[in-house]
Order: sequence, then structure tokens, then C-alpha cells
Amino acid sequence: MLWVFVLYANSLGNSFHYDDSHSLVDNPAVRSLANVGRFFSDTGSFSVLPDARMYRPLLLLTYAVNHAVGGYEAFGYHLVNLLLHAVNVWLMWSLARRVLGGPGSALVAALMFATHPVVSEPINYVSSRSTSLSALFVLAALIVLIDGARRPNWRHHMALTALAITALLSKSVGIVLVPAAGLWLWLLGPGGRGSWTLLTGPVLASGVYVLGTRAIVGKALFDPVRTPLVHLATQLKAIPLYAYTNLMPVHLSVEPQFFESPTMLDVVPLLALVLTVCMAASVFVLRHMCPAAAFGAGWFAVTLAPSSVVPLNVLVNEHRLYLPLVGGVILASALLGAAGARLRGFAPALLALWAVLVWQRNGDWSSEETIWLDAATKGPAMPRVHVNLGKGYLESERYEEAIVASRRGLALQPQLPLAHYNIGTAYLSLERYEEAIASLELALEGQPRMMEALNNLGNVYQHQGRYDRSVETFRKALALHDWSQLHHNLAAAFLAWGRPDSAVVHFQRADEMEPGDRETMEGLVRALIRAERLQDAQQQLDRMLRQAPGDQELLRLLALSQMSLGHDREALTTYRRAGLSAGEAHLRIGDSARERHQWRRARTQYEAGLASSPQDARLLDGLGTVLIAETDWRSALEKFRLAAALDPMLASPFRNIGLVNLHFHKLPEALAALERARDLDAEDGKTWDLLGRAYAQGGQTAPAMSAYQRAIEESPERAELYHNLAVLHQDEGLNREAERLYREAIHRDPAQVKALYNLGFLLLAERRWSEAVDIIEELLEKEPANAEAYINLASAHLNLGDGTAAVTAYERFLDLHPEDDETRRKVERQLQLLLESLD
Repeated sequence: MLWVFVLYANSLGNSFHYDDSHSLVDNPAVRSLANVGRFFSDTGSFSVLPDARMYRPLLLLTYAVNHAVGGYEAFGYHLVNLLLHAVNVWLMWSLARRVLGGPGSALVAALMFATHPVVSEPINYVSSRSTSLSALFVLAALIVLIDGARRPNWRHHMALTALAITALLSKSVGIVLVPAAGLWLWLLGPGGRGSWTLLTGPVLASGVYVLGTRAIVGKALFDPVRTPLVHLATQLKAIPLYAYTNLMPVHLSVEPQFFESPTMLDVVPLLALVLTVCMAASVFVLRHMCPAAAFGAGWFAVTLAPSSVVPLNVLVNEHRLYLPLVGGVILASALLGAAGARLRGFAPALLALWAVLVWQRNGDWSSEETIWLDAATKGPAMPRVHVNLGKGYLESERYEEAIVASRRGLALQPQLPLAHYNIGTAYLSLERYEEAIASLELALEGQPRMMEALNNLGNVYQHQGRYDRSVETFRKALALHDWSQLHHNLAAAFLAWGRPDSAVVHFQRADEMEPGDRETMEGLVRALIRAERLQDAQQQLDRMLRQAPGDQELLRLLALSQMSLGHDREALTTYRRAGLSAGEAHLRIGDSARERHQWRRARTQYEAGLASSPQDARLLDGLGTVLIAETDWRSALEKFRLAAALDPMLASPFRNIGLVNLHFHKLPEALAALERARDLDAEDGKTWDLLGRAYAQGGQTAPAMSAYQRAIEESPERAELYHNLAVLHQDEGLNREAERLYREAIHRDPAQVKALYNLGFLLLAERRWSEAVDIIEELLEKEPANAEAYINLASAHLNLGDGTAAVTAYERFLDLHPEDDETRRKVERQLQLLLESLD
């Protein structure tokens, strides 16, 4: 066992991989030992993915214990995998002593099992723990069977039944216990019916298991990923590969370059069939010559059978050889023992070579990127290796490389959903939102139930300020799987949309599903404050602060709730407890009051802050914004200039200087200040908005368009930005883009009457009369007193030939526009002519 720890010492610092993300890292079920009962009753607890249901409760129990001890520190999970393999090596030695007889042969078999490079996957890949855990119970059961075969008693029956159950509760491959035990009884057993009765419990346990998990088993058997004949041909071809991997464990790969065989008539499947028949015949030949070797060969075939019979997504992989390897090393050790001392001396050299290979292979498993880069190098024609390499690059925040790798996968297999998902996720991280939407929608076309794609698509829409689409998308994802993270994301979308009551509901649901998640609890408090449920917010914060009394972020949230209640003195005291200076505390309280348009309260706080921190440019800047609200523009300009002089690296005073100069129509001064603000903070949407206005006023259309576009990128939720950019496009005759932007503005703010008016006018100019009527009537529902809109409505009705509706619109204009001006007189003349024509 010490040899195992030496071999795998350099694996303990490796990362999580592949399926670990959905079954472990993102799976809230394993984060609490209180969910143990659920592991045994709900297959959905296995994964956050709705289509990845498995019944492996003991595996989940080990994850939960791991998490309870060390959270998501990967070291602990790899250590448990290593311990399981060490125990299995000891069990292997115990089994080999009973099968092979001599202690020397048993030791060789155990060392070969410990050192064989193919077992590196179940140690380095946490999700492969199910294989080694199930193997542990299968090996222990075989030892009990052998010890109790001659004189079985109730203890042997109970132990075998219990071990069969635990093997199955770890992974379905535990079902091999019955045929493996039957193989031993046939080849090496004592004979007599008594020993065979020991299989009664395991057979019953296997039957109950198959019936209990028939939904999962039935899906694999009756809705297979490939046809039975193709699967048979493919798995026959896999047998020589597995045999070769046992004999020559070099060029190992997490996904070997191996393809389906479309027909049994191909040369390779036929040759593999011949080899399989020969291997089966060898069991019968060796039965009398060397029963232990026959048992080893039979064990290899029997324990490999489940993955060969049941069609699985992955054609071949290394961890399927873990349990068959037991038979392989028993066979090898038996043959070495029969060969004599000369060949037995070869074993130490072989073990030394394998140890070097294991050490190197552990390095390949160090990260997602390294293991899939290794797989892509060894199997460049396999689409999935490139897609998973792309996923590894995503985790390393190497987004451009993730896109390139995923596109290599698409070149090999077009329309591969996971490749499109990777590309969309990379674009999301790069803030290239339209490209992200296109890729994520392609992923969902190929796999409509891909919850992760729906989740990220919802995130994209939220970043774009398209909150209704975001909410709709998150709800679609929740219909697939009731996941805490989805509730959290939906709550965040509602909060950004200005619907805090709905946000509270989903933050609370997320907290119920995953109690204690800090980000969720903070989101809940913010939503409660926004919903004006201030007492509830304070109660929530009190509970959180009892667990973390000095937590500065929680204290700042408490101060925010106190401010919302108007308790500024309490908020000031709380901010000071949170480590803020007096000036900083007054600044935050003042900013909160300013956001609520409580100008007098804001002025009081800013002035109090300046009394203690007179050189704080942010306080002067805040006071200047209050003076603007009080229409004292010149005094505000003085404050902004002083703030800029005190802190020339602070962008907001320069932005506000630009705003004041725009107010006074001093365009050059405004542009100079705004460009300085832009250079200091290129991610401030307000600065880009003001730059757009300034460039537009100066007749610089192209820079104005660019500025508004950048403002939209930084603040995609602001409907007026789309409207202002649309006006510029309309002025340039770019009506199609102008229409799109007007509709984007209306989508974000249905009460955007300016956008409705201008869109109606644009549709009139394009002679799209019916659409113009719909838009103008929508405008008038929101602003019934908009007199000019009735002129446009009358024009649209006239062009549609509906003179009566046009008369009604003109009359409504005259009711709303009593001024005796040229517009009124023109409408009166038009109305008179229209009435005469109708008569």
C-alpha cells in the first residue's frame, strides 16, 4: 500500500475534470450531509444536468463526506481515490493468495495491479471513483465467497448480500459480482450445491436493483445511442484494444482515437470476433491445465461485459479496465508462475517501467487543459477531445483559444452542440453578446434540453438589458431542472429589471435549496431593500451577522438597509464599524439619498463629509450633482472643477464638467472634458452617452454613432441610448437600422413615447401604413394627449382609405391643440376637404 502512495504522490495536486463539474463541483446536493437520504431516493441528486441521472448513492455519500471535511479542495478528493485504490490493492493481494495459492505469485499480482498505468484514470479522475468504490465491494465479496464456500453459514450469506448491495449502490457495474462469483465456483469452487446457495442474496439484490433502476437501464437498452448491430461490431473491435492496452499500457488517452464500426462485415470486427472466440476457448482449455489462469481470463471477459453489452455514449475508455485488470494480472501471474524463475525475474523490470509511465501520466492529468491537450495530440480525429480542450481553455479564461479548439471539433463533426456551447460561453466572457446568442442558439438547436446553454443565454440577455427574454430563458431552464443557481440567476435578472418582489421569491428559493450560500443571501438582502421590505432585510442581516459578527460586507449591507429606513446616524455608525472613514461613510449615505432624489438629505451628508474630509474629490463631485438638481449650474461647475483639481485621475468630475458645458452650449469645452473622462474611465456608459450628445450637437455624426454604440455596450438596459442612436441613423437615411434600434428602445422601455413617435413617423415615410397605425395607437395608449401623433395617425388612415378614422384623428388633434397657429389652420383645411369628400 505504501508503494501506491509513492506512485501517485504527484497526483494529489491535480484538478477536477470533465464530469466532475456537473456531478460534484456544481452539484448542491453533495454540499450537505443532510441530503444523504435524498441520495437513495432521488436519481436527480446525482447531477445538476437533468439528462444525467444515475443511481449511485454511496458514491454521492463519499462526495458529501469529502465536502464536509474539505469543501471543494481537490486534494481531499484525490486522496480518497488514492486510498480506495490502496485498499483495493490489499484486497487484490488477499484474493490472489486464495486463487493462486503461493504468496509470491499473489504479491506479484498485487504489485502489477497497483502499478499498471491503466489504473491512473480512476485515481486522477474523481468521477471514476464509482469504479474503484464498486470494485472494492466486489473484491471483498469474492473473498467472503471463497472463505465460505466449503462450509457456508448465515454470516457468509449476510455478508455477501450486503457487499452485493453496496457494490450496486456505488455503480451499476457491481452487477458483475454474480457472474464473477459463479465463474469461481465453476472453475475453482469446492463443488456441491451448498456453495452455490451463497449466490442467492447477490442474485436477489441484482434483480431488485435492475427493477428499481429500470428507467435508467431501459433508456440505455431501449433508446440506445447506436443500433444493436453497430454497437456489437464496435464493442467487438474494442476487445483487442482493451487486450492491447493491458499488455502495452502506452499512449494512454482519456479518449482514444476509436470509431464506430458500421457493420459486422468489416475486417476488423470479424478478426475481433475470431480473437474473442479464441479467448473464450482458452478459458476451457486452461480450465484443467491451470484453473487460476482460466479464472483470470474469464474474470477479464465477465467484468468487461457490462460496457460491451449496454450502449454508452463513450465508445471506449480506460477506467472500464479497472475491474477487468484484476483478472488480467491473475492470469499473468499464474502464467509467470508456471513459466519458472527465468520469466519471473522479468517482473521487477516491468514494474519499474510501469512506475515511470504512471508518474508521467499523473502529469497529464494535472488540469483539464493538459489532459485534453494530450488527448487531442494522440487522437486529433476525435471531435470531442477538441471540444473538451475548448472547455479546459474556458476554465483557464483563454477564450480565443477555446473558440479555436471548439471550431476544430465542429470541423470534424458539424452541429456539435457542446462545441457551439463553448463558443457561445467564450463570446459571453468576451462581452461579444450577439455572437454569443448565435452560438448558444445553435447549441440549443442540436440539444434543446441543454440547461447550461439556456443558463448562459439568460445571462447574455441580462447583460444586454433584455430582462424579459432573460427571465423567460431562465424559466425554460428551470422547467428542465430545479437548480439553485438558476433561481439565483433568475432573481438577479428580476432585480436588475426593477422587480425586487419577484427577485426575493427566487433568492429565497435558492437559499432553501442551498442554505448558507453567501452570494445568494447578499442578493436576498439587496432585493428586500429594493422591495422596501426593510425590516425583513434587517432580520436577515442580523441572522447573518450572528454567524459572522465582524464581516465588513454584511455591515455595509446593514448600513444600506438603515439608510433606506432613513436612519442616517445608525447607518453612519455601522459604516464606521465596517472600517470606513467618516468621509467615506457620509459619501455612501449621500449617494444613496441622491439616487432617491432626496436632494436636501444628500446635501447634508456631502457637506458633513467635507467637514471631516475637505480634500475628498468624490464628496465635492456629489455635492455638485445636488447643485445641478437645484438648478444652480454655475456653483455646480465650481465644485466639479475643484474636484477635478484635487483628483485629476477621477473621471466623474470631468464628465460632469462636460455636462454643465453642454447645458451652457459650450461645445469645445464640453468635448474636452468628456474626452478626458473617457480616457480615465472607458467603461462609464454615462460618459459615452454625453459624448454622443456632444458629437451630435457638433454635427459629427459618425463619432456620435460610435459613442452611443459604446454607451449601449456599457449600459445595455438604457432605452434612451437606443433611441438617440436610432435618430442619428434615421437622419442619415439608414431606416432599417433605425427601426431596429427604435424597437430595441421600446422593448427595454415600453413607455418610451419618443421612440414610439419616431418609429411611427419612420413607418409612414416607408409607406407601411398598417404598421404605422399599430405603433401610433400604442403610443396614444401611453400618451393620449400627444396631439401631433393624431396628425400622423390621420395620415396613415387616409393612405389606407379609411377617411372616417382620419376624420376622428384630426378632430382629436384639434381638441388637444387649441392654439391658433399654422399647424391648426392646416389641419382644419385638411379636415374640411376630407369631410367634403366623404359627403
